Amino acid sequence: MHQEDIEVTDDVIRIITSVVQTYNKRVSQPVPHTATELKSYIFGAPDTPMPSAEEMEERLARSTVKRPDAVNWIREHGLCLDNLRPGNSTIPGAGRGAFAKRFLPKESMVVPVPLLNIPDKISMLMYPYTFEGDDVNVLHEDPDSYQLLVNYCFSHTDSSLMLCSQSNSLLINHCGGRSKDSEGECDDNGPNARVKWTEWDGGITSDWLNKTVDEIKELTENGHRGLMLEVVATRDIYPGEEVFIDYGVEWEESWRRHIEEWEPPETEDSWHNYVPVRDLINSADFRTLDELKENPYPSNIQMFCYYYRKEKEDYVEDEDREEEEEEEEELEYNETVEISGEKFVSHFIDTEKSIYPCDIMEWDITTSGSIASGIVRIHPSETTPEIILINYPVTKSVTFRMRPYTSDQFLPGTFRQFIGINDDMFPDSWKNY
Repeated sequence: MHQEDIEVTDDVIRIITSVVQTYNKRVSQPVPHTATELKSYIFGAPDTPMPSAEEMEERLARSTVKRPDAVNWIREHGLCLDNLRPGNSTIPGAGRGAFAKRFLPKESMVVPVPLLNIPDKISMLMYPYTFEGDDVNVLHEDPDSYQLLVNYCFSHTDSSLMLCSQSNSLLINHCGGRSKDSEGECDDNGPNARVKWTEWDGGITSDWLNKTVDEIKELTENGHRGLMLEVVATRDIYPGEEVFIDYGVEWEESWRRHIEEWEPPETEDSWHNYVPVRDLINSADFRTLDELKENPYPSNIQMFCYYYRKEKEDYVEDEDREEEEEEEEELEYNETVEISGEKFVSHFIDTEKSIYPCDIMEWDITTSGSIASGIVRIHPSETTPEIILINYPVTKSVTFRMRPYTSDQFLPGTFRQFIGINDDMFPDSWKNY
């Protein structure tokens, strides 16, 4: 196949670009904007045969950088950030885990771990509170927990310093190898990776290891990058294997106590009718406002609807622009607006970002194929008027999410414990407790 064999017009390219922009503007940036650009990406020079997929990827990558030698420089000096993929952990009840995407030989770097430096872990404490209108009322001065972020941070018992991962290394679960009842791929052999201070950042980390916590605090406040760890394979890790590190003896002991001592909230507590959000999504239990008066959703569940408003640069045709501008005028000058909702069909509702709190006012009698339609009311924001969508595709574009602060991570007494850094790695100058 040659260039003249590809029949594509600039109009087709604009439509493709518009679709990609709807989901991710950043991803759309390297997409060709004309038919000529598309052909140059595919073939390179004129009168050349169809290249392989790898060659096309290479050309697309090079088109996104300004320096001609940038791709080669990255190959020589860059670090691979996609060695891991998320997935359900092999440890029952552990949630998500990190799995190797490719072969990782012993002593190779699995993933870099740039760190958020928190000089005083006391700042992560949480206090019991209630809301009174827009005001937060702290009930008493005794903290009752740490923020969830603590579970993904490294620290030491004798130090105020807390270091929180800023890469997908936070997916890596614990495996100590000290317990005979280890589950999943965490067995008696222990973890297959470890953390160490990085050496490839031009000496920044090694320099900071000689500083005090107060000096680190000052550098952090002045915007300096700071410390970095890296996860290193302790043996060969094969594609599809779950990656584990050892969180430390103190973490294991804290987890053991939590299992033995934690009790679920009493039934009269606000958590008594808690239902996993996935149950509502799977059952497609859509209720109208009238039905909710008799049969309300559990207190932790909120309904959301897919809805978007195009940015001006996203328009493909002039008539689309005119139609959307008319709707924008209505939104700007009316308290409540009624518009057609037929076009708001989501194909990825479980992961959709363009969703807003909503109510189903009533079901429509009409259906289009397997899509049941209805009338919904969207609540875009506190400062934007409500929007009534007629003929809205309820069964395709309505979903459920957890109400703020009602997921199980906010239950009283939930587990909080930092990941331990080995004593022989932790500088004595940081031990300020």
